[in-house]
Amino acid sequence: MTLAFKTAVLDLETTGFRSTDRVIEVGVVLLDENLAVEDTWQTLVQPDRDIDNSHVHGITASDLVGAPRFSGIAAELAALLDDRVLVAHNAPFDTRFLAAEFARLDIDLPAATAWSLCTRVLSRELLPGAPERLSECLTCVGVHNALPHAAVADAAATADLFRCLVTDHGARCDDVRPLPWPRPDLPPEPLRVRGRTETGHWFERLTASVPATGVAEVDSYRRLLRGALLDHHLSLSEIEQLVAEAETLGLSREEVMDIHLDYVRQLAVEAWADGVVTAAERTHLHDIAVQLAVSPTSVDELLAEPVYGEVEDYGLQPGDRVAFTGALTLGRDTWEQRARAAGLDVGGVTRGSVVLVAANPDSMSGKARKARDYGVPVVDETTFARMLSELIPVGEPEPEDTPDFSAVFPWLTSLGVQPAGPDDIAQAWLQRHRTVPLHELSPRLDPAEVPDSLPRTGTVVARWLNLYPRPLDASATQLADVPGFGRLRVHRTIVAVVHSALDAPPGDYLAMATEDIYLDDTEAGGGVAREVETLAEWLALTGTQPELPAEVPAAVRRALDTLAGDSYWSDPAADAIGRVRSEISRRIGSDPRDRDIYTGRIMGTRTLEEIGADHGVSRERIRQLETRLKRRLVEPDDTLHLVLDALPQRYGALAPVADLLRDLPALDTVLDVLAWLADAWEIRGDWFQRTGFDDDLAQALTDFADEFGVASLAAVADNLGVDKQVLAARLAGEVTVHGDHLLTRTRSAQDRAAALLAIEGEPLTGPSLVERLGEANPRTLYNAMGADPRIIRVGRDRWALAAWGLEEYSTLAEWIGQRVETGPVPLLRLLEEAQALGVAESSVRTYASSVEFQTVDGMVSRADEVQEIDADPDETPGLYRVNGDLHLLTTVTHDHLRGSGSGIPRGLAAALEVPVLEKKTLVSDLGDQTVSNGRSGATVGSIRRFLEAADIGEGERIWLQFTADGRFDVQRATPRRAGSGLAEVLNVTGLDTWFAPAEDALGRVNAAIGLDAGAPRRRTVSRFRHRRQDDIADLIADLITAL
Repeated sequence: MTLAFKTAVLDLETTGFRSTDRVIEVGVVLLDENLAVEDTWQTLVQPDRDIDNSHVHGITASDLVGAPRFSGIAAELAALLDDRVLVAHNAPFDTRFLAAEFARLDIDLPAATAWSLCTRVLSRELLPGAPERLSECLTCVGVHNALPHAAVADAAATADLFRCLVTDHGARCDDVRPLPWPRPDLPPEPLRVRGRTETGHWFERLTASVPATGVAEVDSYRRLLRGALLDHHLSLSEIEQLVAEAETLGLSREEVMDIHLDYVRQLAVEAWADGVVTAAERTHLHDIAVQLAVSPTSVDELLAEPVYGEVEDYGLQPGDRVAFTGALTLGRDTWEQRARAAGLDVGGVTRGSVVLVAANPDSMSGKARKARDYGVPVVDETTFARMLSELIPVGEPEPEDTPDFSAVFPWLTSLGVQPAGPDDIAQAWLQRHRTVPLHELSPRLDPAEVPDSLPRTGTVVARWLNLYPRPLDASATQLADVPGFGRLRVHRTIVAVVHSALDAPPGDYLAMATEDIYLDDTEAGGGVAREVETLAEWLALTGTQPELPAEVPAAVRRALDTLAGDSYWSDPAADAIGRVRSEISRRIGSDPRDRDIYTGRIMGTRTLEEIGADHGVSRERIRQLETRLKRRLVEPDDTLHLVLDALPQRYGALAPVADLLRDLPALDTVLDVLAWLADAWEIRGDWFQRTGFDDDLAQALTDFADEFGVASLAAVADNLGVDKQVLAARLAGEVTVHGDHLLTRTRSAQDRAAALLAIEGEPLTGPSLVERLGEANPRTLYNAMGADPRIIRVGRDRWALAAWGLEEYSTLAEWIGQRVETGPVPLLRLLEEAQALGVAESSVRTYASSVEFQTVDGMVSRADEVQEIDADPDETPGLYRVNGDLHLLTTVTHDHLRGSGSGIPRGLAAALEVPVLEKKTLVSDLGDQTVSNGRSGATVGSIRRFLEAADIGEGERIWLQFTADGRFDVQRATPRRAGSGLAEVLNVTGLDTWFAPAEDALGRVNAAIGLDAGAPRRRTVSRFRHRRQDDIADLIADLITAL
């Protein structure tokens, strides 16, 4: 079904139901005539009052910090609602609050029943059971509201309900029509939506103040973190505690991130311990991860549904044998205890084992290889947690003797006590043998073997492996010196080494080849030639080739020519990048699934479901393949890291991507994947920049900006270590660059104006500010500056900063009054000073002889008393007396419809007995109406509400009615039409509104203009000429001639 109008479905959340309550959230869904959604809009609103009903809508005072006030969204909201019928569930409630908010802005809305529809009323009339509550109505029509009491969600649900009521139940909408919404001329404020914030993550605050290196007690921080997150939320006070604790403990950024990621991993595994992750658990864990600055992608992977894979047809039974390998998230001791409590047999891998639980299901540890040889499935922790939950515990396990670990770790015999498990062994090693190579933990360890359960984290692991080609030759102390290895990572590495030893076959380590750390075939034995090539590639990549003299020996010239003609030596950088491209392609492989995962997921935005559907497998299988591909991609490689390290060396902290591609064209096809692999740099849009540059930039702008948000471009660039012209190009579109200055606060016109004034250091005219700021609406800018306490007007159209201490200019009358306060002042001096303020000489002369001032012998002084202006109502054009009331004829203009006040003759003000510089309030059916008699003229308040109520449009003639008993109204006058004779006189004057041409008509005209009814016609002509209504005087004169 098609409607004759568009609609705006609206929902409001408020602080309560009383007239003193305020709107705190607005949601709008715009529908076209076919009831299709055109757009949605939402914002929180600052009510400037307490909120005591947060339990209803979930909005707290903290959520509203930085939210716009209603005055800041009124214009945008009015534009959305303009020329639409408003739809709401319980429309009287929403329209009442909407009208109250606009009334606070001096904008009165007509009665809402004419321009709004209520789905509550329609549902009660049309739906079975006459439901009224929104939830009941939605259930009745089969619509689900995912987030009740959120404005935009309620509006969307109401839109679906309205569509159903119209299309399926024949709801009638004939008795309403769209409302032309009045738009207040107020400066806009930035919108704020639930759950979004413009401030930086608190984690940045935590890490910004801690030193870059040092040793910390990780457990102390973790205890505080666990306590703070018991309610799944970090309050401001808890954040401050964590900041202080991290600073006290000397935790580095990497250590804090490791602690947070480790904590979230533990929560994820624990969430699966009961066999299912509920929606509430998933939401809580995701919220905690976000608060801890853990990547949402990582969280999604942790929360992904466990896949049984090879064991999907298996089930655990009491007595089944299970084994564990690798450094598990919850710890092997914990899992073994839980398995025994469930009645399982825990031990090594045998042919009778049912499952092997591994930290990394792709592990190639001794246990994992044996499990695969025996056909024993290998699963991860979350899968095992789900399998374990299906078992009914058989009671407390019988206590077992503490195993003797000394056979695996001979040095334990010197302790005198048996450690309880791997964690105790790792701690004992750290306490007693920190400087001893790690392979001496156990004779089963191969110094060249990387513990399989360790995560591959790109650059951090690469640094370790490049420093120690045989990884376990490093001691714990040496590991701590590797950048990125904090206390937690060192401890986790030692635990992984302990598990590696426990999982290894008995006896000395087997001389098995580990994964090839250096995938370049020449790495093992390239000799000096390979080293020279590496040096040449580095120099070419970094752009630091040595400059040769203009004159060189012939032999050197021949050598240069030979190299220039060689495919490798002509461009060593391109060769290195080409090898990187080949290596990445090799790691991706030929499997179509891996290639689609690489292009669609790692380098793109496709979902697991989409790729899975393309290949006929589940999303979880794609997730598994993605995890394995990522592990392959981040494996260390000398050439790969040569390129990764060369780029920041050459381009510093910031450079256009175009510069990289100009200098190193071969990067074109691999730059995106290199950025994904890089830890030290990133690509943001069209820019190559140091990792964390955005945060450093934001901090520098904050540190160097003055109170008006102005920062020196040169100072910020120097602080960041970048060229100022490059920085200016990088900031284009984000902040305003004005010469050598940065305007960091540009969200409002007054912010930009204050900054520009601070830069110029002297007052500027309004047009100059408009031109320099590029403002399209000067009036909006002037209104915004006038309301800003930082900016004052120091002339008729000159603006300055209040901090400069200049004299503020408000009105010409006030300015003259200040100068004559202590006595008469020469008029010439006023004219000279006014010229500097941009005030016209004629204006000064006029005001100097107005009702408040007098000019005598060239001296201006304040008048002894306010001079009343002698204005005769009977000689006021357009003003008539009819039936004892005053009526002023006028024509509706655009300003009337905008809601502006209207000028009226002083004669009318005199007739109403309104003294000069005073006001009078009249009563009307649509609220009080004010008549003012000011310095420069008389005015009446906005008449827009009267025009809207009477459906009177622009160009129509109306009467402003002032009754003898002090009331006000607006009435439509007869339209102007051509005629002749007495009928033309009555129509021109508008008096044919009340009486038609007749023998006594001219007498009634006389009475309307203050003459006796029987006054001679020449008197009538004279009176109209005194009223400056010569056209009417001529018409009446023609009547006399015709007689």
